Formats: sequence, structure tokens, C-alpha cells
Amino acid sequence: MINVRREKISERIKYLQDLVPGCNKITDKAGMLNEIINYVQSLQRQVEVKK
Repeated sequence: MINVRREKISERIKYLQDLVPGCNKITDKAGMLNEIINYVQSLQRQVEVKK
């Protein structure tokens, strides 16, 4: 049961890594999640500027 959950989390993390430019170079999960957060925040700022 726990292994299935970990597998799903790993799959989702890999999917996020593929979506965010430069994220594949980061090996630790905390750093990678931080990079994803920064990227999403920058996208949000871009959308707000265009409104």
C-alpha cells in the first residue's frame, strides 16, 4: 500500500520535472519543488501583468 503511494508520488514528481524547464538538473526533491514553486509564481506574475 505504501509502495503504491510512493510510486504515484514519484510519477507525479517526474511529470512536474518534465514540465518545468531546468528542473531535471536538480536531484533533491526539496530543491526541485522549490524550483517548481518559483516557476509557477513567475507564470502567475506574467498572467497578472497581461490582464
